Amino acid sequence: MFERIEEEEEEEEEEDQLVQSIKTSEAMFEAAKSGNIIILDFIFDYNPNLFMEVNSKGQSILHIAILYRKGSVYRLIFKKGSYKNVLVQHIDHEGNNILHLAGKFAVEERFGSPTHQALICSEELWFKVHQVFLYFLHLQHYIKIYF
Repeated sequence: MFERIEEEEEEEEEEDQLVQSIKTSEAMFEAAKSGNIIILDFIFDYNPNLFMEVNSKGQSILHIAILYRKGSVYRLIFKKGSYKNVLVQHIDHEGNNILHLAGKFAVEERFGSPTHQALICSEELWFKVHQVFLYFLHLQHYIKIYF
């Protein structure tokens, strides 16, 4: 009888951990969308493995940072280190890698009003700057593999 009670308690504890993990993952993606690096830094210190989480669209936190043009989140990810090589190569459910997302215009929420020429120019500049950086990151990765 005591064994069954212990098993039920363990199952409840596992469920609680799963729910907490899901909520933490959702909080991480929301913080990335809004550019809240304080929350993200806290979450990653709590559980660095969350770098590898993906949302329902198969997008990593790096996908979100680039899609929503959150440079602060982008820099935080690359400052943290070891996960960046895996995140750079990740492809979402629609077949997009981070270069595809960098080439698209920012998510509609950002504009809110009719598109202005200045916003388009800033989007093009953002893409050009990060395209060069990502090229060298890919090059560095392939050099490590083949040499």
